[in-house]
Amino acid sequence: IKELKVKESGSADSIVEILIERISGDYPGENDILKALGKNQEDLPEILKKLVEHKRVLKLGSGESCIYLHNRFIMKKIEEGRSYLEVFHRDNPLKQGLSKEEFKNKIFSKKLKQKNYDEILELLVVDKIIAIEKNNISLAGFKIVYNKEQQQIKAMIMDEYKKAVFMPPRAEDISAQVKNKKEFKAVMDSLIELGELIKVNEECI
Repeated sequence: IKELKVKESGSADSIVEILIERISGDYPGENDILKALGKNQEDLPEILKKLVEHKRVLKLGSGESCIYLHNRFIMKKIEEGRSYLEVFHRDNPLKQGLSKEEFKNKIFSKKLKQKNYDEILELLVVDKIIAIEKNNISLAGFKIVYNKEQQQIKAMIMDEYKKAVFMPPRAEDISAQVKNKKEFKAVMDSLIELGELIKVNEECI
């Protein structure tokens, strides 16, 4: 109802802004917005420029490939991303983070072009909302912290590999010395992900 009232009596700026908020999930370009308006809006470029300058709308990309997203849509996605990462870190405390691809598919959409997605990630890093290490995304400030049992497992694993530099032991042989197999796997995967151990193949690390 509110949208209809604005269309009847609101300014062109308001109409375009409400439309962009409604279709932001489609990651619209200027032509998409014009098509959704259902009429010829000759001053659309000026309206979009004004909305961007007033920080009502975020412009990503350049030229004909740029897209426009409403500020409220971006804020909503930021909160969704933060919540998703909080749960991920809670459930996977020894992982550096979530892959960029999974974060995109879970929080944004496959419709979002990679170039525009990279721009969004860069903005989130600058605002210290997320951190990116290699291909992994984490909450800014997140660090892997081993508990006492995990520290003992880590020390044992590293000691085994240091003792046999030229003939490294199989992971399953080291695992046989540990009661908690789940924690062993979590620590081992963590060491590989962090680059402290290098996985050559399934049997050789």
